[in-house]
Amino acid sequence: GVFRMKIKWHGWADFEFTTRKGIKILVDAYYNGPNKPKDVEKVDYMVITHGSFDHALNWVNIAKKTTPKLIFCDHGTKIHGLRNGLPNNKFRIMVPGFSYEFDNILFKCVQSVHAAIFISRDNDPQPGAIGEKVGEAITSFPFGVIIRDDDGSSVYVPGDTAIGSHLKTIRELYKPDVSLLHCVGVPGWSAEMTPKEAALALQWLGSQVVIPMHYDPSNVFMNQEVNKFIEYCYSLCPSAKVVKLKPGETFEYPA
Repeated sequence: GVFRMKIKWHGWADFEFTTRKGIKILVDAYYNGPNKPKDVEKVDYMVITHGSFDHALNWVNIAKKTTPKLIFCDHGTKIHGLRNGLPNNKFRIMVPGFSYEFDNILFKCVQSVHAAIFISRDNDPQPGAIGEKVGEAITSFPFGVIIRDDDGSSVYVPGDTAIGSHLKTIRELYKPDVSLLHCVGVPGWSAEMTPKEAALALQWLGSQVVIPMHYDPSNVFMNQEVNKFIEYCYSLCPSAKVVKLKPGETFEYPA
């Protein structure tokens, strides 16, 4: 089907989807770049793929401000939200295999091969990094999600996954039209996928469009790695369209 979802990249892993009917879905609200929580006006649904601060720093603040209908997250992330004043009935737990349908939008939870742990405290909405501050260490089980609009078209959010056979399963079952993929870590750290692995992931997923994510375009090293990923995509997936967004830019498919 024709994919009419607007995909806005706020930087890093922060994405805002607007469906054909104008429903807004906010994924992984880090909001620590050029955009701040105060810039978010409306959210209908929130998804937090895992509780690490670079995916979840400002989700509680944004949820309190925008009062979304529902928040999709894992158990550990929910614990952090509850202890910081969000109501239990706002949450839907995501475990690989779980499916939810609201407003004719499917939220399908899929596997992510990753690990996450964060520091949580009462009356402190921002999750911390390990060793950053005193608090309770909470394990967060990362997941990916397929978000499918009412016309059947879909986008895949990977939740920091490593490459693996689950990506072939995702293609077989869901074949997402658009995939968001990462290929680089913060300088000095490793990455969940190398540029070549990320291009192979795209080949396995079979998506028509890929949007590089989880990087800072102003960082020379990270930008170089993303450009390597794009080159590998052109050789491994010549029919796929690579859309390299700048923070704040929106892509509509088809272009």
